[in-house]
Amino acid sequence: MKLYHGTSVKHLDSILSEGIKPRGDEPSTWAWSEGTPTSNAKCVYLAETLPVYYAINAVEKEDMLVLEVDMDMLPTSMLYPDEDFVWESAKGKFGSHAEIVEKLGDFKHHYGDSLDYLGSVAYMGTVAPECITRYATLKYDGFWLMSFDQSSSMMAYKILSDHYKQKLEWIFGDSIEYPVNYMKHTKPDEEQLSKMPPEARLSIERMFMDQDEHNESMRMTRDKLVTVVDCSKVGV
Repeated sequence: MKLYHGTSVKHLDSILSEGIKPRGDEPSTWAWSEGTPTSNAKCVYLAETLPVYYAINAVEKEDMLVLEVDMDMLPTSMLYPDEDFVWESAKGKFGSHAEIVEKLGDFKHHYGDSLDYLGSVAYMGTVAPECITRYATLKYDGFWLMSFDQSSSMMAYKILSDHYKQKLEWIFGDSIEYPVNYMKHTKPDEEQLSKMPPEARLSIERMFMDQDEHNESMRMTRDKLVTVVDCSKVGV
């Protein structure tokens, strides 16, 4: 299984030589103001769907980095649930978010549930370089914020996970199709379209534009903004 970690591209060289390290004494990228819940300073967070969202929050105006990690190469003894999963699922039963961060070990056996219901886990320690299979550098651009502004919650994961997995496949070149809408839509037939005002009909037709045309447009966007490196082919 592949999981992902999002951060700033400025960390790329050190990550390739030393691995993905916990933030340690560095300030949490989630501490926007006093009292805001912060991450566990001893953990590296890995996700199925959120790495671009995390990368957006880790940068100011520099390029971003998304690393693909082979979960099967990680010792399960170092895997813990994301404290956000414990806090949200327990609804305050085990204390505040900060208190859960401090006693995360008490919930270690729930790391699988964290992955199933929130799509993320915490890894206690440094993720070794050999566990990184590929990485993508993303040029800083408003496109990412408009396309990947996903909130971290169990409900968001339930509704949007497949949509964002498809976007990650697009980023890494595993799919040429870039999903536009996370909800399934059926195009109205010609009779229904004929009864619509011209503006509404045009809007509907744009929504269901020719898939090949759409894919080609998004391929150009990807070529402009994304560079993917397969670590196995460059000796990383």
